[in-house]
Amino acid sequence: MGLQRELLEHLNAFSEKKVSEKVLLNNLNNLLPSIWRHGLSEGNFDVCLKTFVDNKSLNKNTRKCLLQCLVPRKKLPIRSVNVLLLWFFSNLHQPHDASLAVHWLSVMISHNLIDAEPVGIMIDQLLMCLFNEDLAGSMCDVLKTAMKPGLVSLRSVFIIQSLLCNQDIKLKDKPKVLYLQRLMYECSPSLFNSSPIRALPYKESKDAFSESVAQFAFQNKFLKTIPVHLMPRSKKDSGSNISSSLISFNPFKEINGMKDLALQMRRNEISIFDINSALGSKEGLMYLCWHHAMGWSFPKEIFASLETVEKLLDVCRRVKSGLNFIPAMMPGFLLSWDGEENHEIIYELISWMHFETFEDLYKNVLFYVVNLYLTGTVTNKVNILYSLTKLIANKVTALPREVTVLLIALVGKLVKIGLCGTALQSSMLLMASVRFYKYLSFIEERYMLGTWTIAPPFVVFGALFSECFVLISEICSLVVRYNTVMLEKFTSLGLIDKFEEEEEIIKTYLKDLYLFLWEGQASKTELMASEVNESLVRNMATEFDSVMTVRNHSGITPLVSFLALQFERDPKALTDEDLMKMLMSYCEGVFLLKRTLSPAEENSQMEVE
Repeated sequence: MGLQRELLEHLNAFSEKKVSEKVLLNNLNNLLPSIWRHGLSEGNFDVCLKTFVDNKSLNKNTRKCLLQCLVPRKKLPIRSVNVLLLWFFSNLHQPHDASLAVHWLSVMISHNLIDAEPVGIMIDQLLMCLFNEDLAGSMCDVLKTAMKPGLVSLRSVFIIQSLLCNQDIKLKDKPKVLYLQRLMYECSPSLFNSSPIRALPYKESKDAFSESVAQFAFQNKFLKTIPVHLMPRSKKDSGSNISSSLISFNPFKEINGMKDLALQMRRNEISIFDINSALGSKEGLMYLCWHHAMGWSFPKEIFASLETVEKLLDVCRRVKSGLNFIPAMMPGFLLSWDGEENHEIIYELISWMHFETFEDLYKNVLFYVVNLYLTGTVTNKVNILYSLTKLIANKVTALPREVTVLLIALVGKLVKIGLCGTALQSSMLLMASVRFYKYLSFIEERYMLGTWTIAPPFVVFGALFSECFVLISEICSLVVRYNTVMLEKFTSLGLIDKFEEEEEIIKTYLKDLYLFLWEGQASKTELMASEVNESLVRNMATEFDSVMTVRNHSGITPLVSFLALQFERDPKALTDEDLMKMLMSYCEGVFLLKRTLSPAEENSQMEVE
C-alpha cells in the first residue's frame, strides 16, 4: 500500500472514530520517516491539517506528530498557511501547542516550503507574542527568517523596544530578541533613534524534525531562504563598522557625494526594494528622478505594495508636491483598478500628481480615472470628484492658467455626467458637486485665475429639491457668496464688465431661491417660466407654491420639527423670529439668503434678539 493512501486511511479511520488516538499515534510514528523522505500530496496535506485543527482534545504527543507529518511535497499555498496561523492565534492560551506550531512555521519558512506572505502581513501581531516567554525563542526563529526590508514599521520598532525596556519581563531568550532587534534596524535604520547594540551570533534551534525537513528540501531542490543577515555583502561593506554578520540595506545611506550617486545611477534596473530604500533619503529621490528621466521603466507591481504607496504619498505630503516619476507608474495600475482597493491612499496620491501639460495628465491618469467615473459606483464618483478638486487646489500655483482651466472644465463635465446618470437622486454626489464649485470659488478669488466658474442650474436646483437640509444650506451659501464676495472682488479689480453674463445668472439664482424658500412663489420663478414647466405647474396641486417654502420643504421641515420638539414647542406655531434663530445655527445658507435679500427685515430681527 502506498504511503499517501495508507496515511489517508489512518486519518479517515480516526475521524470516523474507528480507531483510537493511541492507534493513530502509533501509525503516524511508523509513517513519519517515509513522510520526511517523500512529503505529502496536497490532498493528504489538507486532510492531515484538518485533523490537526478540528480535533481540540488531542494530547500533546499526537498533536506534535501530526504537525511533523505536515511536510508538503510542493510549496504550500497561502490558504493553508492562513489556516495554521488562525489556529495558532486561537490557541495562544496553550503555550505548548502554540510553540509547536511556531517551530513548524520556522522550519517551513527557512526551507522555502511555504509562502511567507501571511507571516509578513502579521509581523506586528507575531512580535507581540515575544512577550510570552514560552513562545519567545521559537517566535524569534520565525521572525529571523521571515524578516526583510519593507516589513518593519514604526509599530514593530515600538513593540520590540518596549519588550527590551520592560524590567518586569525576564527573557530566557534575550540574545535572540536582541539579534532580532538588530536585524530590524538593518532592514529599516531610519525608524530607529539610535543604533542598537551588537548582537551575538544567532543559535538556531535544531531537532530531528528540522534536520529531516532540511534533507528533504535539499533532495527536492527547494531553495533555502537566505536570512537577511546571511546575504552577500559588497567589498565596500566589508570594511565598515557594522557587525560582520549584519549589513545595511539602504544603499542610498552610503552615498557620499555625486560620485557615489552617479555609480548608483548606472543601473537601469530597479526593484521594489530599491524604491522603498530610495524614498528614505534625498539621494534616493534624486536617483528615482534620474531613473525616470532616462526613460527606464519601474516595476509593474509597485502599487501592489501598500508600503511603497504609503511611502510615495508620505513624500508627496512632505514636499507639498508630486514626484515626476509617479505618473509613469500609474497607467498599468489604474487600468485594472476597481476604485476600492486602498482607495483612500490612491485618491490622495492622485491629488498630488505631477504633470507638465494637461495632455500628460490625461494620458497617464485622467483617461483611466474618467473611465472609472463613467462605469463606477456613486461612491467611486464622489471619491474621484473630491480627489480632482484637491488636485486643482494643490497644483493651482504651479501650473499655467490654461492647464488649470482645462482641468476645471473636465471636472465640470464629470459633474454633469454623474448627476444626469443618477437623475439627481444621489445626495452624496450632489454634495461633492456643490463643494467642488464652492472650493473653486475660493480658488478663483484667491489666485486670480481670471475666470469665474458658476455652478450650473442642475446643481443649484438639484440641491434645492433634495431632502437634505445640509445640501440646501450649502447651495444657498454658495449663491450668496457669488453675490457678495465674488461680485465685490471682481468689481474692485475692474473686471466686472467681463462677467456680465455670470452676474445675470447669479441674480436669477438668488431671486429664484428666495421665491422658492421665502415667498412661496415657486411658480413665478424663471426656472418654471418655460412653456413646458408652466403647463406642468398648472396641472399640479394648488399648494405647489407653498410646498417649497422653508416651513414646508421636505428637506428642512424635519430639522425644524426636531429642534422645536427639543424646546417643547409646536413646530407649526413657531414665529418667524424663532424660525430664523434655528436656521441661523443649523441651516446658515438659508438664513443668509433671507438676510441678503431682506436686509431691513433682518436688521429688525437682530434688534429684537
